Amino acid sequence: MSLTALDERMRQAEETEGRYSTPTSTVPGHSWMVSVSGQFAAKRTPQERGEGGSQLLARERRGAGRVFSQKEMNFLLWGPFWSRRRLELVAALEREPIFRRDAAHYEHSRVDRFRIALRKGVVYRQIAQRMGLRLTSGGQPYDEWLGLQDLVGEPTPDHLHVMMFVPAIRALGTPEQREEWLPRCEDYSVVGCYAQTEMGHGTNLRGLETTATFLPETQEFQLSTPSLTSIKWWPGNMAKSANHALVMANLVLPDGLTVGGQMFIVPLRSSEGHAPMPGVYVGDIGPKQGYSPNDNGFLALDAVRIPRKNMLSKWVQVSPTGEVHAHPKGQLAYAAMMHVRAYLVLACSGYLGKACTIAIRYSCVRLQGSSLLPSEGVDPSSEIPVLSYPTQQYTLLPLLALSYGMRFTGTYMKQAHDRFAASVAEAGGESANSEMSEVGVDLSLLPELHANLSGLKALFTTLSTDGIETCRKSCGGHGYSISSGLPEMYAHWIPSCTYEGDNTVMMLQCGRFLVKVYGAALSKRGSKLPPTLAYLQEYLKIRAARSTPHATWTAAASVEGVSNVHELLNAFAHRSARLIEVAWKAVQKYTLLNAGCTHDAALSGCSLEVLTAATAHCWTLLMQHYVVGVESSPKGCRHILTKLCSLMGLWRVQEELGDWLEDQYVTTRQTNAMRLAIKTLLQEVREEAVNLCDAWGFTDFELNSVLGRADGNVYPHLLRWAEASSMNSPTTEACARVESLVPAQRSHSKM
Repeated sequence: MSLTALDERMRQAEETEGRYSTPTSTVPGHSWMVSVSGQFAAKRTPQERGEGGSQLLARERRGAGRVFSQKEMNFLLWGPFWSRRRLELVAALEREPIFRRDAAHYEHSRVDRFRIALRKGVVYRQIAQRMGLRLTSGGQPYDEWLGLQDLVGEPTPDHLHVMMFVPAIRALGTPEQREEWLPRCEDYSVVGCYAQTEMGHGTNLRGLETTATFLPETQEFQLSTPSLTSIKWWPGNMAKSANHALVMANLVLPDGLTVGGQMFIVPLRSSEGHAPMPGVYVGDIGPKQGYSPNDNGFLALDAVRIPRKNMLSKWVQVSPTGEVHAHPKGQLAYAAMMHVRAYLVLACSGYLGKACTIAIRYSCVRLQGSSLLPSEGVDPSSEIPVLSYPTQQYTLLPLLALSYGMRFTGTYMKQAHDRFAASVAEAGGESANSEMSEVGVDLSLLPELHANLSGLKALFTTLSTDGIETCRKSCGGHGYSISSGLPEMYAHWIPSCTYEGDNTVMMLQCGRFLVKVYGAALSKRGSKLPPTLAYLQEYLKIRAARSTPHATWTAAASVEGVSNVHELLNAFAHRSARLIEVAWKAVQKYTLLNAGCTHDAALSGCSLEVLTAATAHCWTLLMQHYVVGVESSPKGCRHILTKLCSLMGLWRVQEELGDWLEDQYVTTRQTNAMRLAIKTLLQEVREEAVNLCDAWGFTDFELNSVLGRADGNVYPHLLRWAEASSMNSPTTEACARVESLVPAQRSHSKM
């Protein structure tokens, strides 16, 4: 459906049903509520009005004199371009009432939220067009479009169109296919989704049952879902929004030979009336934990035919006679689809940063208990901010430090992916019969890039979602309210642990690579290892020359010694190298004990050891990029960033101390020094905690949180949020009187 047609349909729906007005913050007819609000507003002091949070946050921002430049830190986190451009995109969205989210917004039915999302999709695309963004061009213009979509704050009906459908055609389509489809994607006459997961199969692509049989007599593919478990299940935007799907199906040749999964562009709905095409059975899978506005769907195909040209054919082609021509370097097709993992690895830091901003600001506004230590001029009975308690600091400040480290790592991985993808695009390979130019394409980088992105996707989505939930719980009862912004954020982000590859499977893919590299390093002593595994070579070198039964950490048993970021990096590298060795030995032993066992079966049998090794490796990657990020940062930011890096590293060692004690790498004296160092760093980082949150630059629109307001004025706005609830309408009260839970009094006859 075109943008104009969809806009007109939604305009008519608005006039008919009036469902898109944004409720005001006061409830007509509720004079008692207005009077209560007015009573507090009439109080003389900010504290009496419940506005003391503004002064509390102002005091926090003064901190110890702000030891860094927030502008420099913001540039470091986002880059100079995105620091400015992001705020421009936010401002454009804020001007549109449709993007406001108050209490009443979350009380709409799921159908209404979907309809509102349709309208949001129209408006944000109009904004994109006004700002000159291009969806199908790739590079920076595409990243800006994707960034604008993210800033909407909840999924729009074209989410998979932007995230998967268009990039797949751009990366896997021939020049002719791109010329045919991309202009139609740009003007939204084609709105696509991505259909890979089936009811009975997900990450295991080899288990997919959907078939695409080539029919040479008509030059068509016939697509079928032959069983109940083969029905496509979960594709976003499929149920109602998309009119095309990119379907992953097993290619079946005329002689019955199945040659593996390929991608096919399948029309789902007619261009007139949006009705399902013949042979297409499509619908919505029902309510979910989150993503309420998103129409995740199911799809059954009954002998649906599409022309031969609808198979994406940059890397694999089917001739008119049914012969398959695969590109000699067809593995690069997988590289083309790694962009989503690169995006997720980078995006995780922002979600965790937002959660920390909300929780830390609120922990400075929320007063509880009395002063911990007597202080001159301070009333000992006065309450103190929750963040002054060491337990709250240990809960939140390491997560804030983690968000910075994840940002450095995510930025590096996104740039590494983009460089590799650009080199593939520039080298050619437009035809399955062509030779891929070796210029600019180093295929040896692909396994390392794939393994690291897979592992970091698993680690970062887990850490960020767990971190959001930790932040929610740290806000007490108010954290459970949708007004905090944290429950909705969690529900929105938790699917990232599953889509684009289940996290356990992704981490095991990384682990398989590590075991393979370790085996090669042993058999070819002195051979060059992948750059991110250079620490493994150093481990093997030290291990071969070592006369003592085990290695020991070289850090001095003092606060300064254990806080040294390079010593911490050495500790992380040692752990991951040792656990990779443990995993490799386990695989070798499993193979010896099970005659006829394949290497894949041995890896599966030792999956616990492989998973542990891969997780440790990804933490080492995080620490590597954190240290590099700190040392390349502006001088004015380096001091506080060093403290953050040390805090994150020490926190992780403390939480997983058994990994280092297992081989006596860390001594008791070093362990005691680490505990003292953590306490010291928590106190130092606490002084700048709000400033470090502010450096992210998140606006109130992005946070969508009463608790995380930049002005700290939490309590008055919490009341206004509650007032906006439809539960406070006169209609609801009348309903409650009629349908009272109190049983009617019945007269009892006398016996």
